[in-house]
Amino acid sequence: MTKKHKKPSRESYAERFAVFTSATTTYLDRAAVLVESLRRFHKNADVYIVFPDVPPPDSTAGEALSLFDGVITLQDLHLDENKGWIFSHDIVEFCTAVKPFALQHLLNKQYRTVVYLDPDIAVFSPLDWVLNQMQASSIALTPHQLSPEQAKQAIVDNELCALQYGIYNLGFAAVRNDTSGRLFAQWWSDRCRDYCIDDPAQGLFTDQKMCDLVPALFDNVKVLRHPGLNVASWNLSHRKLSTTADGAIVVADKDPLVFFHFTKINHVGEAMIRRYSGGSTLPLELMMWYRNQLKRHAIARMPERYWQFGTFADGTVIERAHRRRYRNDPRLRSRCDNPFSFTHAEFLRLCDAL
Repeated sequence: MTKKHKKPSRESYAERFAVFTSATTTYLDRAAVLVESLRRFHKNADVYIVFPDVPPPDSTAGEALSLFDGVITLQDLHLDENKGWIFSHDIVEFCTAVKPFALQHLLNKQYRTVVYLDPDIAVFSPLDWVLNQMQASSIALTPHQLSPEQAKQAIVDNELCALQYGIYNLGFAAVRNDTSGRLFAQWWSDRCRDYCIDDPAQGLFTDQKMCDLVPALFDNVKVLRHPGLNVASWNLSHRKLSTTADGAIVVADKDPLVFFHFTKINHVGEAMIRRYSGGSTLPLELMMWYRNQLKRHAIARMPERYWQFGTFADGTVIERAHRRRYRNDPRLRSRCDNPFSFTHAEFLRLCDAL
């Protein structure tokens, strides 16, 4: 059940907003870094996590979850009963698919503004600029790119990639609790219920690609062009980081770094950062800092690839091909409303029989 969250202590605009993220147990170290970094600047914000998981009984996941004011479960969102729908998504798709339902859940609590941040984001400055924009906007998105690329490799890596996977990075979204914001939340939920899959060949990339339509479909949409928002490996070519005399991190020598998106902190992300950091060591230093923070918040006694919806009844890992077969075969779905109750062998026999 959702934990009872504290009430804002005052009635000012900035203290009537909620922030939420979405993560399973394997990403709780990242979510812990997010909430800890956010608390440095917004001690009175109500911060939630959508948690479509049940942690292993001996793990230390509870310590990370306790950092949040509320834990939103599938039961809270009335999404726990449809096991076939859950089975149809891999872990990333499902953590994404529940986002708009959680947004509606929080709007129903009468927050004036609700902000979503991916769990692999860290906050380095207050979100006040974003909140101020939301006084006159219903929906706010951040584009991956703010300036045209010049080098051919950068065009391929950044512009063409955005055309394939989405113009806006849905690691961030802000929604005001007004008519347009609620219409967007309903549309987003409807689309994620049916189409939140990673299939760029079909024009789908979880919830991100579909949101290219948002400025055309809804009123009062604000495209936030602040260069300190959603800084990441894919836009460092135009967002050079440096530090001021007092140690603050700024973008292009002037704008504060508000939040950095640490997507793919493995060798792939590091290679992209090295490619586009322009010789600056600061982005790599940030990555090293982030890795150290993850070690601080590491979840102890975590089985590899753990997720409560990650295995068949016999403990065999459910592979993506199993989920795709189930999603794309109406005959299989009609014969099996709860694939998690099957062993791996039973599921394969049923597939072969159709």
